[in-house]
Amino acid sequence: MSESQDIENRIILAEKVSGLIMIRDSRGNLVWPYIRMYFYYWYLGKNKEQLQKRHFFKYDYLKRIAIFFLMGSIWRLLFKKRKDVLIMSSQRYNNGTEIYTKDIKILLNGNYEEFSFTNNFKFERGPVYLDGMKVLFKLISYVFSPFIRIRSEVFHFQNLLNLDDSFIKLFRLYYFEYNLWYCFYSILFYFKKYKKVVLVGGVYYSPLIAVAEKRKVEVFELQHGIIHDLHLAYNFKNIYRSSFFANKLLLFSDYWKEACNFPIGTELVSVGCSQYRNVEVMRCERSSGLLFIGSPLDNQIFFEFLNKNIEFLIENGNVINFRLHPSDITLWKDKYPELVQWVKKGFVKVCEGELSISHQLSKNNIVFCIDSSVIYESLWHGCKTFLFKGAHLRFLERIVRSGYINLISSSYQIKKSELIHDVLTPKGFFFDDVRIDVLKQLFTDEITYK
Repeated sequence: MSESQDIENRIILAEKVSGLIMIRDSRGNLVWPYIRMYFYYWYLGKNKEQLQKRHFFKYDYLKRIAIFFLMGSIWRLLFKKRKDVLIMSSQRYNNGTEIYTKDIKILLNGNYEEFSFTNNFKFERGPVYLDGMKVLFKLISYVFSPFIRIRSEVFHFQNLLNLDDSFIKLFRLYYFEYNLWYCFYSILFYFKKYKKVVLVGGVYYSPLIAVAEKRKVEVFELQHGIIHDLHLAYNFKNIYRSSFFANKLLLFSDYWKEACNFPIGTELVSVGCSQYRNVEVMRCERSSGLLFIGSPLDNQIFFEFLNKNIEFLIENGNVINFRLHPSDITLWKDKYPELVQWVKKGFVKVCEGELSISHQLSKNNIVFCIDSSVIYESLWHGCKTFLFKGAHLRFLERIVRSGYINLISSSYQIKKSELIHDVLTPKGFFFDDVRIDVLKQLFTDEITYK
């Protein structure tokens, strides 16, 4: 197995051998799970790729910052009536509604308080945005984290993976940041008295989970994408979930229950998601379109493929649609000059998120993916789905083995016969319709609904 393919296993082994995974703070909380994903992306080096010049003096950028201070300010909490449920939502919206939490919000009938973080200062109505606190905590951590004493387990882990001293700096920063978030959520819970917590994002919210644990408040995490056996946000073999992982993980279907080494003590509950409710109706509306699902770290795979095939595809009468990843929406014209040129020539239509994934999947026969939950959504919608080869395949072994996927390389010359829609659609496999009865059982204890 190559170094890139074995990277997750090497991290897990180094955590175990060094004892890093079991480091606790003065309150007895496991802290490494919070740092783990930040470290993982830093270790991959992807945080250094495709760094772009920020246009701080452009009018649009300055406007977003101004809106940020108006909408994201924590002072809005002073004017909000106390609610029973705290929701930490994502930035995945469809027609003004956050898609992962919407079923629970309907059930709660307004008896919740919603928080979130922005994506490039893009705000939606509803949440109190915590970006201001995030910026503040990072600044404080940058100043004071160098004074943190480093334990021997950290140095042992560093030596096992042959890391330089920048790892120690990273560890200090996020360790200090963890404690700042813990204090913030402790104050929030003291005044707000929440009875339940719903979150999208898992271990990134482990300080919140630790506070809820201390106050005996039940925490629910919603599945929001692919879960696989190398996903370090879920892979905690033989480790009890206390202080860093939700009491219950709410899944799209039973298919995902065997996807990972979930922490001991976490209950896996299939609740479905209404995002996929009307798929059967939408399958009837088709076109000859090809849909490419953008991936901010791997879009060059798409571009290499299109450089080789775009003239053939246009001559064949195919409409090429490129859906940007949310993190690319504001900067894609600076990041992807090839894509800009294809748009100018009329070869490619770019979607900046104005249409939902479900809508686009219902309008296109054939979908090209790299590493995204859209792979599963594409199959669910009955699309013929092409998956590009690469290091990311180590995350997708189960779906590759299923036989539903067409596996190709970025240098592959597509054939006309392969652009015929002839896919076997799995049913009752990846997603269930929302199970309202189960959600009611989970969210009726100790809560009075309006």
